[in-house]
Amino acid sequence: MTCECRKFELCIGRDDCKRQDRRFDAPIKMDYAIQYTKSTPQFRALAAIVTERHFQDTKHGHPDDNPHSLGAWALVLRKELEEFETAIIKGGRDRDNAIHELIQVAAVAVAALEQWGVEPIEGRCL
Repeated sequence: MTCECRKFELCIGRDDCKRQDRRFDAPIKMDYAIQYTKSTPQFRALAAIVTERHFQDTKHGHPDDNPHSLGAWALVLRKELEEFETAIIKGGRDRDNAIHELIQVAAVAVAALEQWGVEPIEGRCL
């Protein structure tokens, strides 16, 4: 996803970006994300999740506008995981569909973390 200012491939709230949108505010700074090129699997995976989060926000609203309990998030995650499992069972032709479902699982988990916040895990550095 390219931000509106078109300066960055993946915009995560860099100060000199014209886009001021809370969906892209994150503790991870663009300087960290920019280390990855478009050809890096991790960058492509994170970009796909950010793109899916944007789609989900457009469709359902931001988690702050429609908050859920952790239990409700678990149910939504379970539903998305079941759709992923079903896509796998359907066979090889639907591999791309299975990957898309997996991206949705990750994006829903990110939405829950956006709402509930992220605390540092002791012994792990970001």
